[in-house]
Amino acid sequence: MNDSAATPATPALSPAPSRRSSTATSPSRTCSHALRSRPEFFDAEQNLGLVLDRLGRHDEAIAHFRRALALRPDEAASHLGLGIALSATGAYDGARAQLDEALRLKPEFPEAYNALAIAFTGQGRTTEAIASYEQALRLRPAYAEALNNLGLALAATRRLPEAIERFEQALRINPDFAQAHNNLGVAYAQTGRVPEAIAEFEQAVRLDPGFEQARRNLGSVTEGRH
Repeated sequence: MNDSAATPATPALSPAPSRRSSTATSPSRTCSHALRSRPEFFDAEQNLGLVLDRLGRHDEAIAHFRRALALRPDEAASHLGLGIALSATGAYDGARAQLDEALRLKPEFPEAYNALAIAFTGQGRTTEAIASYEQALRLRPAYAEALNNLGLALAATRRLPEAIERFEQALRINPDFAQAHNNLGVAYAQTGRVPEAIAEFEQAVRLDPGFEQARRNLGSVTEGRH
């Protein structure tokens, strides 16, 4: 089977859900009201940044995280949020600077290592990404998102048996992790385990009917059998 027939999902960031919630605009309206009445209100700036980032409105999220940090410069969670939002816009150097600061303030911060690894991945620095994912997992062994993301990095370096092991570990922790089912299916397909790949893609679609990537992968491997 052609390796390009099935494609893995992008790395998962633990502060954001796999799919955006259709109800996410309600917290946004609540936070906006708080900011109008009390511009110095740190929690509203931070929470609105998180909501906007989950909605894909990264530039707006960046502005709110920066305002939160103007109020509390030593808030590691705000540096994390800003780093994630910057990474989503492709500003990887700025993202890494924020994530490095988050780790300076809070050295045992697995989410920051996970996000830092994603920034490294965006820069094509896979070796550094793998090391950062592994550090996140040393701090939190049952970190399904980091296991999934490490699996992607390992697969990118053709270390497919190790990648499969990481995806399977992620699914033992969170059996409803649709992205990990898709990524495991890709790895199975690339190693010739087509029936198992089909089962994983089917499960990904059952868990997330709107997961078009998994649906396309399922179609690709099913057609390849005929």
